[in-house]
Amino acid sequence: MVLMKLRDYLDVPDLVFTVRDDARPSVHQSNVDIESWDPWQDFNPVSIYTLFGALLEREFDFPAHPHPDHPTLLQISNERTLESAVTSWNVKIVNQAIQTVSEALAAETSLPTSQVRSPAFFLLWTTGSAARANENKTPDWAAVRSDEPDNFARKSGVTGDSKMYPPGFPLQRDSPATDVAQLCLEQVLDYATLHGTRYAVLLSPSELVLVRGALAPDDDGLDVATPLAARRAVRAQQQQPPQQDASSPLATWYAAQRTPVGTQRSYTATSSPPPANPYRVAAAAAAAAVEPRTPPSRQNHRRAASAPLASSSSPTAPSDSSYQLSSPTARRARLADPQVAVVSFHAAPPPPPPPASPSPNRSGNLRVSVNVAMFVLHWLAGVKCGWVAGHEDMVDDLDHRRAMGLDG
Repeated sequence: MVLMKLRDYLDVPDLVFTVRDDARPSVHQSNVDIESWDPWQDFNPVSIYTLFGALLEREFDFPAHPHPDHPTLLQISNERTLESAVTSWNVKIVNQAIQTVSEALAAETSLPTSQVRSPAFFLLWTTGSAARANENKTPDWAAVRSDEPDNFARKSGVTGDSKMYPPGFPLQRDSPATDVAQLCLEQVLDYATLHGTRYAVLLSPSELVLVRGALAPDDDGLDVATPLAARRAVRAQQQQPPQQDASSPLATWYAAQRTPVGTQRSYTATSSPPPANPYRVAAAAAAAAVEPRTPPSRQNHRRAASAPLASSSSPTAPSDSSYQLSSPTARRARLADPQVAVVSFHAAPPPPPPPASPSPNRSGNLRVSVNVAMFVLHWLAGVKCGWVAGHEDMVDDLDHRRAMGLDG
């Protein structure tokens, strides 16, 4: 055991992956339809440090870090090899940090009002098959409760999907070339609606994309009972054919007339494309029928219906008053534009503090690494994760503030 700060335990160098050059993200049509997305502005070092600073700077007795895998096991050719590598390092470190901190807080019998609260349970990062709230659709990643070891129909507090997406996931929809990113978001939000959580992640060999969904307030959008295929047909009639954006790294692969997902193309134009990737053949038929999209008009914005947000089990967090039991056939919900934050593997360290700085551990010194981001997201989801209308800054959320000892 080693006594060290939580921040230092999480903030270790990421593994170095060797990624196959012609790898592409596999996507398929889902039951969630979004028009756009926006940056998750409040997921930043200042907000994270405001909520988690006391915890990040506190020392705990941690076991040694896992031994990194041999480089031959860090060759990333598809989603499964990515998941194996991430599980061997990031998942183990984040879960150990969550468990160690949660159990240490639970062992403290008397706490001042300003102390971080001991959680009734904690969420652990694991494979999506560990959460079986829906037998037909299983995400690649899940976050399961520590107090449900015997529940084989448990839900996930954070749903996740692995994608062989190139560096530079867009923070907003700004061109037809972001169609692939949109399909990735719709797929992981589809899982999120099935599990009753507004938190999701997309994991690529270069980046972690954190997603926060929300319900849309009633507006002049299409009726929620309209079948998804009919909604898409109406939208296709209202839109103009997209124009290819040559500035995108996916433009030559994912052009205006969508290339079937199973066909392999390089990021830059080549004289002859490589052969189809066998890992993507199964997705080609589903993707071929998807119509092109164009960026929506913000003045004529229409939000679409999602899968039912219903479950027979209790919400992931008891404090989440927004959760309501309902019939899957009686309740459908429209989604607002989700928010996304992108954290890179091998994120650059923060600049050193000024010599005269009175607070050397202020938020400006926090490197938001993949491990720190996943710890924060799992802790937030453990406090509450149910769907609500709109987005509230996590620093202003009263439940989060109370959980972190900022409000009595």
